[in-house]
Amino acid sequence: MADLLDYLNGAAHAPLIQAAVVHAQFETIHPFTDGNGRVGRVLIHTVLARRGATQQAVLPISLVLATLRDRYIAGPGAYRHEAVAGSAAASAAVKLTRILDVSFPAATAALEELRQAGILRTKAIERGATANVAGEVLDLVTPAERALASTKFDTRAAAPVRPVPAIPGA
Repeated sequence: MADLLDYLNGAAHAPLIQAAVVHAQFETIHPFTDGNGRVGRVLIHTVLARRGATQQAVLPISLVLATLRDRYIAGPGAYRHEAVAGSAAASAAVKLTRILDVSFPAATAALEELRQAGILRTKAIERGATANVAGEVLDLVTPAERALASTKFDTRAAAPVRPVPAIPGA
């Protein structure tokens, strides 16, 4: 996670490339039992806004990804695992793995850092299994996701066109 945050805060690549890499790497780490997709999509917006690529608009990333759901889910897996050995894509994947260090031990250590910082809390879910919960993060992301699911950008004014998470605190 530390490497991912360093990359997120840097400018080593063009904004669109950086946004895609940050999103894919966050989804690979997949630190939460719920909300990874929402947080990952917010990271896309974060990169594009910080880098000045979307100064006057918020792109409907969630809607586009929902429309192309099968391709969206298949894309990161293909990038990480199906590139031809020695190809430019494979070389880039190896380079990014080294830069971002998304190994299981690194992800586990990052989760522990987030727990110690009070961002995550551990919750028992079933049969001795636990989950990591970051309620405050999801509470920040959920209203935007709900708004983008409505044709009027307000689920009170027009019903969502796809399933959406519950309103925080409701």
